[in-house]
Amino acid sequence: MHISEGKPSPRSGVASVIASATAGFSELLIFHPIDTIAKRLINNRGHNSRKNLPSVLFRDAANQNALTKYQSLFKGFRYAVVYKVLQRSYQFGCQPIVAVWMAGYAGAYFERKLGPRKGKTALQAFAGSLIGLGEVALLPLDSLKVKRQTGVVQGNASIFSLLRSEPRPFRGGTWTAARNMVGCFALFGASAAVKDLICAPGMTPTWTQTFFASFCGAAGCIAFASPLDVIKVRVQATPIDSHVSGLQIAKELVRKEGWSAFTKGLTPKLLATGPKLTFSFTVAQLLYTFIQGFEGIDNALLEKGNS
Repeated sequence: MHISEGKPSPRSGVASVIASATAGFSELLIFHPIDTIAKRLINNRGHNSRKNLPSVLFRDAANQNALTKYQSLFKGFRYAVVYKVLQRSYQFGCQPIVAVWMAGYAGAYFERKLGPRKGKTALQAFAGSLIGLGEVALLPLDSLKVKRQTGVVQGNASIFSLLRSEPRPFRGGTWTAARNMVGCFALFGASAAVKDLICAPGMTPTWTQTFFASFCGAAGCIAFASPLDVIKVRVQATPIDSHVSGLQIAKELVRKEGWSAFTKGLTPKLLATGPKLTFSFTVAQLLYTFIQGFEGIDNALLEKGNS
């Protein structure tokens, strides 16, 4: 999203959050069934074959009609809505506000050290990194979403009752925070850098330019955060009573599987997560620009009425 110098107006902050929340919900409607399929395939302990594939993907609805099968892929949608809308509202809605806040304190320093263009790009990246650090607060909701999708959690228990029953809701939180910081640094930094290269100074990016910048940001986010994501997943996969640290897991990973193990799952993540992140980031920015356009019309009419 476009960040101007100075303090953000309350209306621009609200517009940013509304656009981001809408993007998150739209992302869910399109990609939640695909995400559920991926989670069920990953969580299946047996061999994935053509014969047992329907029961793995659709569970109890394997022998039902097509509509029922499709509806079965929306398991965990309630948890996903809470998590995804909060995540995207926080990520895309608050990053512009943090960037403007940082510009007031460190903008001159970045521009002096890196120059005006690179300084603004670095500011976007570091603001994203701070946002990534705070995103770890949503980790318990993400865990519940995955458990509901894969059938680990059954029934219609409320989110709050499930959170209370979770023994270690922030398990792997340190590595999640590190992954998020690196990922958001790359997401917002790469997107800002690409926009700076392909957009004319002072001009609002077109939707194709926004999409391309979002695509580059999403790819950078996934690629740079992948090594930390591998450690984070393995920490969360250890038994509940295990006290093995992430550093110990990393050492064992290098010793037994080599350095290339840090890139495990990178291709599937680029193919599965990349489109989701590109879509929601693009939609959030385009909606924000659209809403801001209405604000500009309101301001013009207000000025005309006062004249």
